[in-house]
Amino acid sequence: RYDGRGYPSKLKGDEIPYLARMLTIADSFDAMTSNRPYNVRKSQEEGIEELRKNAGTQFDPELVEEFIKMLEKYTDNF
Repeated sequence: RYDGRGYPSKLKGDEIPYLARMLTIADSFDAMTSNRPYNVRKSQEEGIEELRKNAGTQFDPELVEEFIKMLEKYTDNF
C-alpha cells in the first residue's frame, strides 16, 4: 500500500519500488474489471473511479493518473 500500511516491510510512497507501484495499479484494475467467481465485474468507468478513490492510500496518486491517461488513449471504451 502506498500509505505504508502494506505487508511485510511497511514501505510507503517512493520507498516502494516503481514497478511494484505500477503493477499494483494494473493488477487491481484488471481484478476489478474482470469476471471473477468471488466478485461482480465493474465497468472501466467504475474501475477508474475506484482507483481514484484509493489514490494516495492504496495506490500512488501520480501513477494512477498516468494509468488512466494510458487507458483513455489506448482503449475504445471511453
